[in-house]
Amino acid sequence: EEEKKQYKAYRLQKIFSKINYDLSSPSLKASEIKEKINAGFAHGFNCYMLLTSKIKAVKKQLKIKPNLGAVIGVGESTYLARKCEVRQAKWAGVKEIEYIVPVSVVKEGKKRALIKELTGLKKTAGSKVKFKIALDPSVLNATEFTFALNCAIAVKPRGIVIKNFNSENSKR
Repeated sequence: EEEKKQYKAYRLQKIFSKINYDLSSPSLKASEIKEKINAGFAHGFNCYMLLTSKIKAVKKQLKIKPNLGAVIGVGESTYLARKCEVRQAKWAGVKEIEYIVPVSVVKEGKKRALIKELTGLKKTAGSKVKFKIALDPSVLNATEFTFALNCAIAVKPRGIVIKNFNSENSKR
């Protein structure tokens, strides 16, 4: 019986070690993020994903040193602004960068331009940071989603994340 409990705990730990805890909602305050990280630390999550603007404030408040990641591309911005945000995340010492492909770029349907942009951001992130590409299928039709997915695969990121949120204000 004791062995079953230990094995179950081991299996749960293995599962949690592969999960990223998404705390990238713009409506979360740094203090709320800190509480969630402290509460989740015992579970051994792989990484805690935050908005780049919150990383510094949250890091200062934490006594523990969890793996932090950055979610970039929430909302619309220029390529140079996103590139700058990737650099800031890298300087903050993140383990992973999750880049949300902007809907407007996908809707334009320019494959070469999108692949070039994603490749540039991946190079800016460098090889020491896991660069993942995130897609939100809730705002894309099937053709657009397939197009975005094909572009993401062409860049060969460390992972592709399928997001599912409907509004900026939703707590994900």
